[in-house]
Amino acid sequence: MPRMHSSAHAVAYRQSRPLTLLVFREDTAPRPEPNLEPERAADWTQVHERLASLGRDRSAHERDLCRWLLAAERLRVHTRTGYASLREYAERLIGLSGRQTEERLRVARALAGLPVLDGALATGQLRWSAARELTRVATKDTEASWLAWAKGRRLRQIEAAVATRHPGQGPKDRGDPSLAKHRLLFEVRAETMALFSPLRSRGGSTSRAASAPTSAARSTTTPCSTSSPVARSAAPPTTAAPATSSQ
Repeated sequence: MPRMHSSAHAVAYRQSRPLTLLVFREDTAPRPEPNLEPERAADWTQVHERLASLGRDRSAHERDLCRWLLAAERLRVHTRTGYASLREYAERLIGLSGRQTEERLRVARALAGLPVLDGALATGQLRWSAARELTRVATKDTEASWLAWAKGRRLRQIEAAVATRHPGQGPKDRGDPSLAKHRLLFEVRAETMALFSPLRSRGGSTSRAASAPTSAARSTTTPCSTSSPVARSAAPPTTAAPATSSQ
């Protein structure tokens, strides 16, 4: 039987290089032009992105305004610039009403002790109107839960939740409906307004800001007894308007 002869030798295989996969993604949304005017906008995504950017910018702007107003109060800038009060100073310089100025001072004081809400407002994660309401009840222990709860909710929902809770309570705590305050706003003619003049003068300076009519002859009501001769003789307003305020 013939003998089999075999020779074994090693074969070196060349290692293949890793393949590089190039992925091209087409951006279908047009990039917003930096100097695009709203009158020339033709794509809805550009309008949406611009409004979202303005919303974030407004939150940061309102935060800065609150802080600088608080600094102006601390340094009594209004007295150094010749104004009788900080409210007058803010009205003439910035265009804020007295109530808007006081609200921003209150929010600034509250945010100084609420770093979570303050950071969310600075980055635009929290809108100014929501921050204004949350600072009425939030504390260091509850601000994170309030911020998480407020995301995705409308302002009316936040207002309703805040109105029924004490400072320090969280959004999951049971609210107290008796805490809610109701504001009445109605329009009357000059002759009807004259019937309330004795009540307004009797209230003095404490109710002056709340009862002063605007150019549209609007007035906020002050608590009074319905058995009062003035209240009985006042004709009911023909048109009622919901309470609205720009803050």
